[in-house]
Amino acid sequence: MIYFLLVFAYVVSGKLGLMLALPPGYASPIFPPAGIAVAAALIGGRRMLPWIFLGSLSLNILTAYSSSQQVGAIGIIAASSIALASTLQAAAGGWGLRRTIGHPALLDCGNDIARFLLFTPVICLISASFSLNALLFLDILNAANLDASSGKGAEGSLCTRAGGLGADTAGATELDVEGSDAAGLA
Repeated sequence: MIYFLLVFAYVVSGKLGLMLALPPGYASPIFPPAGIAVAAALIGGRRMLPWIFLGSLSLNILTAYSSSQQVGAIGIIAASSIALASTLQAAAGGWGLRRTIGHPALLDCGNDIARFLLFTPVICLISASFSLNALLFLDILNAANLDASSGKGAEGSLCTRAGGLGADTAGATELDVEGSDAAGLA
């Protein structure tokens, strides 16, 4: 039951986060599912990863379908790539936070807080980097769009990550690409 709640929380908070999207694309400065996924991986460990993948995949497919009323094969591959990137980020973040601040993490001493604040921006780079490369490889994103989108994603990730485990994991990949099968992927 808790696993389905994780998928539900990921999708609902992702849709709410995308409501804050910055035009012209779908890059959101705040993306709560990233923090939810890292927290789930920190607390629940590896057994949460398939459910994080399912939540991210569901969100991406739902968002793609909402914008174009169809999702093609490239859209499914792109959604899967972004979901894999989100899952890798959550796995690395959960593992890394366990190693640096421990579990349960009380964050009640200066050293733990400093390690948390130093480590969490690094976590944000995992999904954005992997997702951008996947979309470049799939020819959904071109290099001209990369500069504009990566700035939004990195800026949103770093700001919100330091603010409390909520970040834009794939915000840099959420572009409205004209004529693309995968336009609108989150």
